[in-house]
Amino acid sequence: MIRRFKDRGGFPEFRALSNCFIAHFLQHYRDSETVWPDILLPVPLHPSRLRARGFNQALLLARRLSRHTGIPVLAHSCQRRSGTAQRGLDAQARLHNMQGVFSVRTGTALTPGMRLAIIDDVVTTSATTQAMAAVMHSTAAARIDVWALARSNHQPES
Repeated sequence: MIRRFKDRGGFPEFRALSNCFIAHFLQHYRDSETVWPDILLPVPLHPSRLRARGFNQALLLARRLSRHTGIPVLAHSCQRRSGTAQRGLDAQARLHNMQGVFSVRTGTALTPGMRLAIIDDVVTTSATTQAMAAVMHSTAAARIDVWALARSNHQPES
């Protein structure tokens, strides 16, 4: 379902997946009594990837979650520099590929001490979310949660 959503714009699949995502998000914070994030930060796509796909799946997910929780989305606070797509890379190549890829845009609403939630579609090696979290931590975050539709155990062969 995730692949149909990402690669073919399968919005019926997105609706089903995002309903489950939202339910788990709400249940987690209700059960753990952890304070909700202040901001939702979707993992940005490189502009060329965004043009090719036509949408950012993490941004769509963050916006839908925001409508259900009232947590604001900062869609353009983090930018992604060019780099090789992560799909197909092994764990070591993914980590190397993410070095220096993200930066915080000036003039964003991020302030020190915020609780942030990075939103992504699939986490495989966590290289992307770790790189984004490192940049956010150095800028503003007191706590960073990572939320994704799926955690993949599939590791491409080198």
